[in-house]
Amino acid sequence: MTLDRTATMRHHGGMKRILVGVDGSSESLQAVTWAADLAGSLGAEVIVASVYGFYPVMAMPSTGVFMSEEWLDGWRTDLQRDLEGDWTKPLRDAGVPVVTRVEQGLASEVLLRLARENSVDLIVVGSRGFGAVREAILGSVSHILALHAPCPVVVLPHHHGTAHVALPVPQTATSDTRPHH
Repeated sequence: MTLDRTATMRHHGGMKRILVGVDGSSESLQAVTWAADLAGSLGAEVIVASVYGFYPVMAMPSTGVFMSEEWLDGWRTDLQRDLEGDWTKPLRDAGVPVVTRVEQGLASEVLLRLARENSVDLIVVGSRGFGAVREAILGSVSHILALHAPCPVVVLPHHHGTAHVALPVPQTATSDTRPHH
């Protein structure tokens, strides 16, 4: 017997709202595409959130570089445009209702808050490493979500969506010991 999970979820009132964290990386954009396929089959709404860690008062005195509020406003506007444009195109193409959010803070904290505030049924993120040192200090977003989320979390592996091609191994007359039918 084959279990059709999407039909089962639909029948039991399953997933109505999915949260996807996106940062523009190929892994996060794969998460959007994956969520579009799932949400389309379930009739679920998708909230797509992009979280940035810059704070209004940012300065690097040693370099003399100061980020003005105008620069940050322009950057947030560009981020919102990307979020409402190419980053969420797979959702719109699938006819999935989508809400976009640009939030400031730590990605794991913001995504957990949004999950709770919006009563999401699933969180979807792409796997993306920070590097060993940063991950050891801060922890990975996907790991923190898996430990603390109020709902299931799907972490798409780095290779999701890439083609894997199996090439035939050349056979010689003496090496082919398989029975022929």
